[in-house]
Amino acid sequence: MSNLLTLSYWFSRTAPKLTGTQFNIIVGVVVGLIILGVVFKIIMMVNKLVPLRKMWRRLGNLFITMGMLVGLSLFFTQTATPLLGARWWFLLWLLVALVWAGYITYYGIWQMPKILKADQEHKEFAKYLPKKS
Repeated sequence: MSNLLTLSYWFSRTAPKLTGTQFNIIVGVVVGLIILGVVFKIIMMVNKLVPLRKMWRRLGNLFITMGMLVGLSLFFTQTATPLLGARWWFLLWLLVALVWAGYITYYGIWQMPKILKADQEHKEFAKYLPKKS
């Protein structure tokens, strides 16, 4: 565990192959991310509100992309490919995932309520307008 805090652990050119429990956990994470992404895509197709569809689509894209990137990084680690199998790719993946999730959170907390409120106000206003026959 103390190795996790050293720079030489994260920035060595090659990483040893993952075995046993470590390998199973990362494969489980990859499969879980891809399954969650597909579930979010299915929820997106069922949902009718455009702002909510957009958020579900963004979440689906995040989870599917991150699952594939972790799987690719795991592949290069297991084949002991120099540089592409290095551990720092996992750190980069985590950083990108956190930034991406931050953008989705920003959309869900600050932008989406404004869009939903504007849609509701437009519907209230539109019911008083004459209808085309």
